[in-house]
Amino acid sequence: MLLQSADGRTVASPPLFTQPDGTLAPSAVTPGRYLILPQAGPGYYPVSVQLNGQEVIGKPVDLFPGSTIRISYKAANGSLRGSVDSCNGAVVLIPRDVQTLAFGRLLDCRANGSFEGPGIPQGDYSAAAFRLPINLADLRDPGFLAKVISAGTSVSVQQSAVTVQLKVIPLPE
Repeated sequence: MLLQSADGRTVASPPLFTQPDGTLAPSAVTPGRYLILPQAGPGYYPVSVQLNGQEVIGKPVDLFPGSTIRISYKAANGSLRGSVDSCNGAVVLIPRDVQTLAFGRLLDCRANGSFEGPGIPQGDYSAAAFRLPINLADLRDPGFLAKVISAGTSVSVQQSAVTVQLKVIPLPE
């Protein structure tokens, strides 16, 4: 789990201690407004983030010493694969319901333009291919993400593999 300040300038990962009830408690956190970024991995994804018993997934929250966090995960059985003409970059996959890259994926294009993303949660996404370099700081900007979503291709990932053909799009200004 990462903590990102609400202004997007810093990412902090304080030591966490697991409490007897399964919650996480940051050992030392500077009081302030943060976005809690639970990390997904191959085959699993976060479905719930609770701060002091309240659902806060994808929302900025006020953290103080003594706050408790509970993260629930689910198995991710979907996959996305495809190809991009003249890729030389990456495919950005952003969920339609939580528009932050923390809940999306960045998939590398192979030399032949193909890409593959196993272990993707079921849901509706916007997929967009870009040439390198991609400024990762831009991918935290909600306005930039909205432009990516409007220029991207709609993709619905289910339990079986989904294949899509993409074209490289220019980076939004």
